Amino acid sequence: MKANTVAMDSVFRQQYDNTSIPIAIPVTDQEQQKQSSTRKKTAYQFSFRKLLGNGVIRLSDFIDKVHYTAHALTDSLIFVFEVILIVNVASHCNATTKEYIYLNRLAENYPALVIIGCPCNQFGHQENLIGEEILTSLKHIRPGNNFSPKFELTEKIEVNGANAHPLYNHLRLSLPFPSDRTLIYDMTVPGGFYTHPMRIVWMPVSRTDISWNFEKVCVSR
Repeated sequence: MKANTVAMDSVFRQQYDNTSIPIAIPVTDQEQQKQSSTRKKTAYQFSFRKLLGNGVIRLSDFIDKVHYTAHALTDSLIFVFEVILIVNVASHCNATTKEYIYLNRLAENYPALVIIGCPCNQFGHQENLIGEEILTSLKHIRPGNNFSPKFELTEKIEVNGANAHPLYNHLRLSLPFPSDRTLIYDMTVPGGFYTHPMRIVWMPVSRTDISWNFEKVCVSR
């Protein structure tokens, strides 16, 4: 095993030595205007295509919707505005089973929480399926046992780079930077995804990029 590891490290080192390092390019005026326009939008102005068929998931459909529940002690009604949880999901990640089961539990226990799962193949190529294949994999492999998601799934998208979905561009521009401690850990853990540039399959790379599968963004009212 050690010999194989050394051999793989040698291969990665050779690939790294032969890889040209991207040069930072100044942002053009046109790109600055585009970023400024994106910041002015809200998440509720974006939409996704559904995983199957031609349906569309419009986030605007959930704005100002209210769920009413009975208060057991005061015998009165309380209202809760819907909140949206957006998650980039993958079928073949080590966390797939746990994450999908927990997301289903959230959907069951919190009816005012709208969960939208976005299949993405940018992290370790762990979502290499499309459409019905994704649902079949969830049903029979991970989590298996006839599992069926109780929340919306979008078509497969990209969350980083030049072809990222417009909502993810908006989120990455709007959210605070990730923790430096987390970034340093991701870049130094042995065998970690970010320890070698060949594993990053999108360009350009940004400090605000989504870093792995099942990152969650909560969109409030």
